[in-house]
Amino acid sequence: MFRGRLRRRAFWGRVAALYTGFLLTYAGLDWWVYHQSDKKDYAMLALVFLLVVTTALVVVQTVKRLHDTNLIGWWWLLVVPIIGNLFGAGIPLVDGTAGPNRFGPDPKKRLAYSPPANAENLPII
Repeated sequence: MFRGRLRRRAFWGRVAALYTGFLLTYAGLDWWVYHQSDKKDYAMLALVFLLVVTTALVVVQTVKRLHDTNLIGWWWLLVVPIIGNLFGAGIPLVDGTAGPNRFGPDPKKRLAYSPPANAENLPII
């Protein structure tokens, strides 16, 4: 689950789908509780379960996104309490490592940068 890399577009799509699914299910539970007031305990239990599952899946997507930028997944756990939402909002905006890195091949199929063979003969501008 935590292995591999994840492009920005895929990250945004997956996280948006997770949040949309959470909000739709939350709305359904709210409607259910409104119409059956004796089932509030079951709805609250379902909501807590849904929140835990959604949070875990978003963490997995964030770790894979960190892998794309050649950072270990523990950065999420170490940095989020310190920097907070700035890091969470910034990591999806940063482009991933070009070419393969220690977490796998580039999902964009780009080659890693290598200087030209005759780089020492190129004029300096």
